[in-house]
Amino acid sequence: MKADDMTMQLLVKQNYYAFFKSAQRVGYFPEDELVHRDENSYDIAFPLHTIIEYRESVIIPPSDITEIGESDIKTILQIEAITERQNIQNGFEDGEIDRIVSTKFSELDKTKRQRCVRIAIAQKNQPPHKLKDSFIKCVNYLIKSYMAYFRDPFAHEVTLDRLASGNFIPGVQCLVIDTQTGEELYKVNQIEHGPPVLRGEWHKHPDGETQRFKSIISQGQESDPVILLQVRAQHLLLIGTYRSAIIEASAALETCVTKKIKKYMCAAGESESGIDTFLSQKYNWRFEERAKKILKVKTGMSAADIDQTVWAKVIEARDNFRHRIAHSYKEPEEQEAKETVKIFFTLIDLINKKIPDPS
Repeated sequence: MKADDMTMQLLVKQNYYAFFKSAQRVGYFPEDELVHRDENSYDIAFPLHTIIEYRESVIIPPSDITEIGESDIKTILQIEAITERQNIQNGFEDGEIDRIVSTKFSELDKTKRQRCVRIAIAQKNQPPHKLKDSFIKCVNYLIKSYMAYFRDPFAHEVTLDRLASGNFIPGVQCLVIDTQTGEELYKVNQIEHGPPVLRGEWHKHPDGETQRFKSIISQGQESDPVILLQVRAQHLLLIGTYRSAIIEASAALETCVTKKIKKYMCAAGESESGIDTFLSQKYNWRFEERAKKILKVKTGMSAADIDQTVWAKVIEARDNFRHRIAHSYKEPEEQEAKETVKIFFTLIDLINKKIPDPS
């Protein structure tokens, strides 16, 4: 899966273990390393049912190379030394880490020094502690793409805390790759967080649809915002968050109208900046102004022209629910929310059917 310069691969490995010492994560390793590890170097080992490998590419600008000094290189060597020492129970003796780093630094040849410089630049441009944010962004791109393409209201975006699973401890391995050479510069293992993965299929999609979806996400295509908002609204209805469901459904309708206007204005030769300026003018940003007056001027048909009865119900629903609940503590009833979402979706379908996109 690809989003921007980020790629993510899901690896299912039954033979990996997460090692913990004094309630702190040590790392994760293949099962065959159990026999080579000092039994005192860890308190407990959890089997990992899933390892998620996340890769992010970085560009190493030549101009940044001169900004890397001796202290930056020694920091990289110190990290490497600590990683190499993971199997030793007692860690480093006093002053030992400094001696090891000094020795490593003095033994650096040109190739190893250049690699340290690239790693240091990569860590400055993409700090390890921020990789989790990029990882979540990549995960949510996949989820949103799936939601929109398959219109599955059971899926929803996540935060890092919501990825934790009580059934097993998953592992996330974040790798930073040199865009030009493809070389792995550094990686960060995160055992504490990771999405639970079902052992069986949640829903069987037709093979053709699955392949088309893979093609979409491999190219980093963005989801249709109207569809995504509709699926979010359906999800919120399922979990009983009725106020938010109405707001998302209303946003889907407003976005649908705006998208249709923009497409017709673009087809008429108007620029993106000119369109945005026009729509942001006083009164033009209002939904009723766009859906009746502007939509009719630009496409030849207004939302009210399509179906007067549906339009009247939409206006009533917006007045009674969208506007009032957005600034009130009152939570709408389930049936009220479902009917409101349904009428908003009905007008979206009618707009798309009666006002086709310009050729």
